Amino acid sequence: MDEIRSDSYPLHPTFDPNLAAWLTSLEELTSSEFTIRQATADSGDARWMRYMQVACEPLTVQSAASNDKTIAEQRVLFAMIGETPVGFCVSMSGTTELDPVFIQLVGVVGPVRGRGIGTALMHAVAEQTRRRTIAFATLDDNPAARA
Repeated sequence: MDEIRSDSYPLHPTFDPNLAAWLTSLEELTSSEFTIRQATADSGDARWMRYMQVACEPLTVQSAASNDKTIAEQRVLFAMIGETPVGFCVSMSGTTELDPVFIQLVGVVGPVRGRGIGTALMHAVAEQTRRRTIAFATLDDNPAARA
């Protein structure tokens, strides 16, 4: 078997103790109740978003710097069970009130899928943008998103 090297897998639990702790916390979640909050730039939320991207294959994992920029420039909501982030939604509004809100990405980590978290994230975007049309698209081979 080939050796796992940290430069090849920087987001591997073996090399990132924070990722390992977060993955363990997902396995230990006992509550089904969740809250939704606005992500904050420069707060560590970019790292949480990166971890969720890792756990939500086949999402493209972005750097913390890229995620921080996304959080600063777009609407990013997190779903939380207690203090543990379990899902996120990225949306972007047009420049005028007549432009739609485009939901670009919704990700929910595997251990908590099927609890309505993705739907709740999209509803939260709708609540924040009541007077706008909401648009989103998905691939034909994504049955969870199409549902």
